[in-house]
Amino acid sequence: MKRKITKTIISSVLIMSMLTGCSSLPASLSATTTESTEPAVRWADEMGVVSTDKREFNMPGFPYYMSDDRKSHYTEIYPISADMKYKIVSAEASEPDKYGQVHYTIKYDYNVELWVNDEDSQKAEDAGFPKVNALLLFFNVVDSNTGLVPNCKDSNGMHKNLALTETEWEGKKFTIGWSMEGENSWGDWITIENDDGTTSSSITVHRNATLHVYAPEGYDGLYIFINKNGDTEFDDTRYAEKDAHQWGEDEGNVSDYYFIKVTDLL
Repeated sequence: MKRKITKTIISSVLIMSMLTGCSSLPASLSATTTESTEPAVRWADEMGVVSTDKREFNMPGFPYYMSDDRKSHYTEIYPISADMKYKIVSAEASEPDKYGQVHYTIKYDYNVELWVNDEDSQKAEDAGFPKVNALLLFFNVVDSNTGLVPNCKDSNGMHKNLALTETEWEGKKFTIGWSMEGENSWGDWITIENDDGTTSSSITVHRNATLHVYAPEGYDGLYIFINKNGDTEFDDTRYAEKDAHQWGEDEGNVSDYYFIKVTDLL
């Protein structure tokens, strides 16, 4: 199906500190009307994106050994596994602020169960890589009308700053944005003896994460999404800071993702 949409404007227009209600949006960025001469086709409809009703997700992580300063990883030996379990806990929407923007607060938890072979761990430690970690997945945000991905800055570090982006749909300009924050807690190591006489150990990492999503009142086009698949090799480039962009090669096939309509969570 040939895609016909109004022009999408991608520009990072403002970085602001996270404040309840996000009430410092300039009036010049509120929704305005422009001419549209072609019927619009939603990006989600063209791509076959459907919002799931799932609220709990199991995905594989990619485990690795790393140095004490976390700047390098071991390439000779890898831990056994890293199983990730996610759960959407709650979602709520604020009243519109004086600029007509609504603040959605979405809370989710995830647990990462890391398994290592103790003999491998000793080899990694002897080589200067005493810590264990895993490449994780985070929820991101996409505009289902235009396919705009208004990326948060430094999502790996759970940055609290908000990046606002202007987009256009059906002759109207909108400002959308999101940010993320969270906190880790680690369990205790548990060791088991294997049938071959070796030992393996596991540890669970728990994180409470919060997404802050902003959109104009009545705008129903934002989805959160997360990849269903884990990595098959070490690749932390997906944690790099990205500017707002159209869904494309960075994301890949929509069939590899779970999508949840933000307003469906309320």
